Amino acid sequence: MNLLTSKLFFSRVFAAVLIADFLSLVILNLFEMPTYNLVYVFLPSFFAALQILFKFRVRRTSFPLDPLALVCVGFTLVLLTIPRLIYLFDWIPGEFALVVSDDYGRLADLIPMTLAEKYPLPHPGNINYLLSYNYASFYPMALFKFLIPFLSLKDTIILGNLLYHILILMSLVEISHMLLSSAVSIRVFIFLCTLFGGLDWIMDTPLTLIGHSENWQAMFNGNTQITAFFVGMYWTITHFVAFYALVLSYLFLFYTRISLPVLKIVTVLLLWASAFYCSPFSVMAFPLFAWVHRRLLWKRFCQSWVLPYVVVAMMVPLYIFFNRLPSFGFVTSNFRFPFTEQFWLDKVLSTPIFFTLVPLIELAGVPFVLLLITKKLPRVDRQYFIAAVIFFAVTYIVAYTAENNFSMRGMFLPTLVFYFLFAKHGVPFLGRIKYFQWKENLYSKGIVTGLVMIMVIGTIGEIGGRMAEGLRNTSITYNFLNRELPPHLKTKDSKYSQHKFNAEKFTEPVNLNEMPYWEKEIVRLPRQGFIR
Repeated sequence: MNLLTSKLFFSRVFAAVLIADFLSLVILNLFEMPTYNLVYVFLPSFFAALQILFKFRVRRTSFPLDPLALVCVGFTLVLLTIPRLIYLFDWIPGEFALVVSDDYGRLADLIPMTLAEKYPLPHPGNINYLLSYNYASFYPMALFKFLIPFLSLKDTIILGNLLYHILILMSLVEISHMLLSSAVSIRVFIFLCTLFGGLDWIMDTPLTLIGHSENWQAMFNGNTQITAFFVGMYWTITHFVAFYALVLSYLFLFYTRISLPVLKIVTVLLLWASAFYCSPFSVMAFPLFAWVHRRLLWKRFCQSWVLPYVVVAMMVPLYIFFNRLPSFGFVTSNFRFPFTEQFWLDKVLSTPIFFTLVPLIELAGVPFVLLLITKKLPRVDRQYFIAAVIFFAVTYIVAYTAENNFSMRGMFLPTLVFYFLFAKHGVPFLGRIKYFQWKENLYSKGIVTGLVMIMVIGTIGEIGGRMAEGLRNTSITYNFLNRELPPHLKTKDSKYSQHKFNAEKFTEPVNLNEMPYWEKEIVRLPRQGFIR
């Protein structure tokens, strides 16, 4: 395991998958290929990228593998996987299971990716429209379906999430061991990125403790939300892998070397392109951090002869974001306490509430610790911190319709910066304070255990809620208890049901005005002229 970690094995494989995601999106759309040709595009792209990525040499020797970090990611992987295992009940004769959480949306994406005749992909609810969505990260799931046809799409969702979760978690272990210099810092960083589920539950009553509680800002009329990494990995893997593509690009750009420098430029550019097409929201903060290295990026990338070729490739699938319904776009964040009847006056008066409560609840107060040591940070790290704070401040003003993707997904990268800087600088700073100094006694161990328990309550509550949802969504639960199926299971194939794609097929055409909000969000209107 030390060998795998020191060689960045999982990070390399993950980067190859992401590059293959992007190249598959470009090639399949460019030549309007049949959907089954994904096998002949993805696999060669993956192995070609892998061949190049294993030519990179690591600049720095890794820190010895910390067993507690490995235990942490192992436990996280188990928790992330368990709720979706109810899909396996479909294999029991006479039983069935509906999808849980947002996986009805994953099914909607995978149906045209696997069942459509060719590209461009039609909308799953009405084939007279086109699919408009950042679906690049779903290609491994679609690939599983083509390689093992007897699997259901729900089975491939299990496998696809499992693949990404393994790569993400083990890559986090690799990166932490490369860039951090103490076991304590590594453990803190890994814990914040995995088992910490946010402190949203503090704003809930005990009766609503088990559930998806990131909507606590509604008590302040808020449509701005920030998602804990654990919650993000479980609910929205497409957005999470997008932000992590940026992390991998940083890793290969600054901490590896290769004999042919142009290969590094191509690799980093392809990871950026993949990030954009996996989730445009997750790369919103990228320009702020890129500005810190503007001179290096200008010299190495903007003046490189390969840049125009990658940009042209990026333009090929750009049409999937065009000609969409006009009701989806950026709006003003509503977070405020109603002190008066004037919106902007309430926003100004509510500023201290937002900038106090949100960092405490969503980020465990990490930004406040960093604020204390800002002047002591190295110049580049201080600029990273400032960039992260700027983007966080922007989320107080800007949101994206009702889905809040600007803050929920866009904050992944700034949040990782907060966590990493805290592990790198904040943990040693706190360690020099007498109150926080670790001692091998029962008192110190009790404090650490208590803090860990407080910080994982949200995670356990999230998984408890998802498991309860899963049991409500499978027939075997009611048959075992000899109870009648509830209405939502009897109408699992309903034309207007959230679970209507559970049959894993295109539905009969539904007019736009009859579609629910989330279906309208992935609609692209029919071809008009040159832009498809």
